[in-house]
Amino acid sequence: MRGSKLNTSQPTPTSLRDQSQERQDDEMKSLEAKDESLQEEIVSLLAKESSLQAETEKFEKELAKNKSEIAEYKKRNSQLRDNIKLLREADEGSK
Repeated sequence: MRGSKLNTSQPTPTSLRDQSQERQDDEMKSLEAKDESLQEEIVSLLAKESSLQAETEKFEKELAKNKSEIAEYKKRNSQLRDNIKLLREADEGSK
């Protein structure tokens, strides 16, 4: 009689497979959620990168314009110094 009695405390192979499949399904859902979250983050970062690139280009154009203006001001300043020098020389020569 002892041998014919079933031990119901041990899981059956079918229930172990079901539990294993359930764990795999849960893990797959978790990984899919992480994947979706990462894809959203990538899209967000790409949009931010694009925005920053546009802003960088704007600042680079402004910088080039400012450098050009500085070069013009330096040239004009040099011309004015030369004119001042000539005027002083002419003024001293007339005394």
